[in-house]
Amino acid sequence: MEKTVPELMAAISPAEWAQVPGSILELIYELVRRMDQFEQEIGELRTENELLKEQLARTSANSSQPPSKNPQGFKPNRKEPTGKKRGGQLGHAGHERKLYPTEMCQEVINHYPQQCSGCGGILEIENNGQAYRHQVVEVPPVQRLVIEHQFHPITCTCCGKENQAPEMTEIIGMGGYGPRTAAYVGLFSSEYRQSYRQIRALMQAVFGIEMSVGTINRLRTEVSEAVGDGVTAAQHYIQQQPNVGVDETGFQQRNGDGENATKTSGWLWVAVTPLIQSFQVILSRASSAAQTVLGETVSGSMPCL
Repeated sequence: MEKTVPELMAAISPAEWAQVPGSILELIYELVRRMDQFEQEIGELRTENELLKEQLARTSANSSQPPSKNPQGFKPNRKEPTGKKRGGQLGHAGHERKLYPTEMCQEVINHYPQQCSGCGGILEIENNGQAYRHQVVEVPPVQRLVIEHQFHPITCTCCGKENQAPEMTEIIGMGGYGPRTAAYVGLFSSEYRQSYRQIRALMQAVFGIEMSVGTINRLRTEVSEAVGDGVTAAQHYIQQQPNVGVDETGFQQRNGDGENATKTSGWLWVAVTPLIQSFQVILSRASSAAQTVLGETVSGSMPCL
């Protein structure tokens, strides 16, 4: 393995360095500095080159790219017809449903035959062989959990002032729905892209929880604020990386808490690094929106996805 420049320089003794004229030392230090800079630039160019090669190699056969964007001369591999019927062939290896470990089962029911189907004799359990396992997976009944807080006023016998428990304001301020309920509303709204009315129907059908469309919007805002620090940290991390892949696409974003009063169509921006991906909905696809995603000062390479 080749030694690095610092290792080679460290092998020179202080006495030998003392014999080198100052002007030569300055030249050596400047050359080392430039070499480090060139090595860093070469590493960035190599990374960018790999990303460009990956983009050039994309086709409709190995990505979601449409056939219209295939490179010139590309011919997809077409399977030659075999003459066999579609579907599983006779004698092929079956794919059975994966079984959960027995220790994970809430209940195990053993079934034993009592009488021989051949001769009618009584069977002994001790002679049983390997059991055939069959599992029935069920969803447990979901029932809403309602916790009622009753705040009892107590009148002071000294001054006549009516008093309430000090935690009353804090508990009422937390709203009428717990964190898990808010999390489900946020999940249905973001990951599964359900509308307010669909979320209201889901919460009623699955959990038996009734809520208004306005409540759903409030819970969505609470979830968004709760994960805000994590999203900000991810965006800050991406803006510090030397190589970031970025792209945008149209996104149906209408009015949201008055921030889009003109009901402008939005754009879903994605910034991709090997470790973290970040998605942002911005009401623009201009360079100012790209700066919002990548930061005001962009120094790294930005290949489009």
